[in-house]
Amino acid sequence: MVQVETYEVPEVAYDGTVESSEEAITLIRSLGLQGQEKLISGNKNDVRSPYRKMTKEEFIVYSSLFEDKTPIDKYGDEPIPLRVLQVAAHAKDLFDKLEVWHKPNADIKDPILVGCNGESWSSTREYFMLARWGDSLMPFAELATVAAKIMREKLSDALNEGIQKLQSRLDGLPKLSDGAFIRGEESAKVPTIY
Repeated sequence: MVQVETYEVPEVAYDGTVESSEEAITLIRSLGLQGQEKLISGNKNDVRSPYRKMTKEEFIVYSSLFEDKTPIDKYGDEPIPLRVLQVAAHAKDLFDKLEVWHKPNADIKDPILVGCNGESWSSTREYFMLARWGDSLMPFAELATVAAKIMREKLSDALNEGIQKLQSRLDGLPKLSDGAFIRGEESAKVPTIY
């Protein structure tokens, strides 16, 4: 049986509407709450977004776990549960893009639905947690441990590759002629080591 987690704020009713949304929007505007105003979509039927931003820690963990970030309309690895489809239908007009973050080889079987605002290349792009589903949803602490292991392995691989390159240059050093050093040939330059 597939389990589903959704990430609406507590004021959200089951059908995805924000309870007292009209009153909240009126108060936000009358109080001049600019930060809260950003959470209201700009269409003719103002709606307050019920989804929370992804924390930096969540972004790092989920980005490390899920290399594939597929637009929801292109995602076809497995059926998306009905409740997640309902969340997507509600959220589609609140975000620039909806993506399913997942692992291509299904090592982690709990894909997540993410709402994105802003250009993918921009440092100001915002990510919002919408939903997560799977046979058994791993607790975030366990996911963080798996992500740390993945990041550690990637860093180790990159450092070992760098060591091999430096060792190769070091091994070739005795073969370089004095003239190579004097002429400043590329192979004779000392690499910068951080």
